[in-house]
Amino acid sequence: MIKAIILDLDGTLLTSEKQISPRTGNFLLECMKRGIKIIIATARPPRLKQMLSIDHSFEPIIQGDGVFYNGGCTKIAGKKNYVPITMNSQLQDFLLAALNHTEYRCNCAMQLKNEIHALYKPLTDDELKIWGLNRKDLQDFSLSFDQEIIKIILYLTDPEKTEFFQDAADFSETSLTAFSNTAKAFILFPQVNVLLTDQGRVIQIMNASINKLTGLKKILNTFNIPSDHVAVFGDDLQDIDMLSHFKHSFAMGNASEKVKKYAAFTTLSNDNDGIFHALHNNLIQLN
Repeated sequence: MIKAIILDLDGTLLTSEKQISPRTGNFLLECMKRGIKIIIATARPPRLKQMLSIDHSFEPIIQGDGVFYNGGCTKIAGKKNYVPITMNSQLQDFLLAALNHTEYRCNCAMQLKNEIHALYKPLTDDELKIWGLNRKDLQDFSLSFDQEIIKIILYLTDPEKTEFFQDAADFSETSLTAFSNTAKAFILFPQVNVLLTDQGRVIQIMNASINKLTGLKKILNTFNIPSDHVAVFGDDLQDIDMLSHFKHSFAMGNASEKVKKYAAFTTLSNDNDGIFHALHNNLIQLN
């Protein structure tokens, strides 16, 4: 019997238009009414309400019974727990060198405790909305290294712009290779866990002691739900740990073949109600 459903957001629960489809959304709401826990596992920070413009009726799904955010924050029963990165001068110097690399251009967003952000390069108001931010949510980048840094994101930018791009084709093979090599070089710092995601355009840096799986185990232990009673859905590299751990794990149809091989099953894509079909056809009958 399924007692909890774990959902990644982008590429999994959310469609390509960053919405929750009516069929999947209504099915998950009915699951919640029947006592099945909905747990969100996302690389996004805890500003989901500000970042997303979904149907109001589906907001309880996004809020979840428990949420694992951005590699450094869990929320259970409304209470957030942060796990900051252990910074030192060597890691700081390496990060600054990466931001001034000659073979690519990138920006950096540092997510601090209580959702304050520090940006290496300024963004327009419209660009800030993509991050769910206002000017009042920002702090000077140079003053942030002495604070509790929860996550660091480096992302490739066009030479003339700073906004987040959605397609790796916007960048040369030289830039992508150099950026990938930078991600690999962070292995010099054992205090951090580093992921290269989004077609090689984004480097995500967080505390080495935590990943989606460890955060999710903490949430499930709070609800006393064993892993055999959990259904899990994901699509990207950062989902591999949780997909390989749980018995009822589903890779989305839009996931890469590398991700699919770690899941027990593959369902339809995020644009074709893959979550609904996997649950309704295999695990949960609500009639």
